[in-house]
Amino acid sequence: MHAYLLAGSNKEKINQQIEQLTHKLAASPMEFLISKIDDVRTLNSFTALSLNKKTAVVIKEIENITPEALNAFLKNLEEPQENLFYILTARSLHSVLPTIVSRCQIIKIAGDGQTADFERIEKLLDMKVNQKFAFIDKVKKRDEAVVVMEETLYFLHNRLTEKADDKTNLAKQILASQNTLNNLKANGNVNLQLTNWAINTDITDTFNPQGHQV
Repeated sequence: MHAYLLAGSNKEKINQQIEQLTHKLAASPMEFLISKIDDVRTLNSFTALSLNKKTAVVIKEIENITPEALNAFLKNLEEPQENLFYILTARSLHSVLPTIVSRCQIIKIAGDGQTADFERIEKLLDMKVNQKFAFIDKVKKRDEAVVVMEETLYFLHNRLTEKADDKTNLAKQILASQNTLNNLKANGNVNLQLTNWAINTDITDTFNPQGHQV
């Protein structure tokens, strides 16, 4: 495997994992910033060279890269040279193009919301509207709101794959969460977007078929 995708929002643990992975691969890390297609062309000029020693190209937060640039970068993952590795990072798998995900070995960073916060997200989705309002009132920063929505989408997509019932309601919650995430990233008002999300995801007993209210 020549490409790795580290999924998680804890930057400290991400950096630790990068260090461990490059050590395991016996490769020298080279961090590279990509935001547009021209950056991919610059990277291609480097990767076209014959490398005498193992090198790991580290590209962080690829969810912020334009789709056009990611599509241009995709060829690098499809035709890697022997001594070249790619280590990509993203806050959540959901935010990454499926074509990128399918060509990488996925490493989920434990304890930062990708798995450990599933219980928190499930409780949040099961709350009544007024309880959700109380929760989101504590979320002031845009970055924090984005992480909550990304974790929610990650949880919902997993639940959609696992559950045989409630697919219609789950799909509605996914749509509401995705719209909220898009609006937050487009600089929409944080409190307003989360308030709309709380209302639009109020589906009775979607996650608790016995009708128990938290």
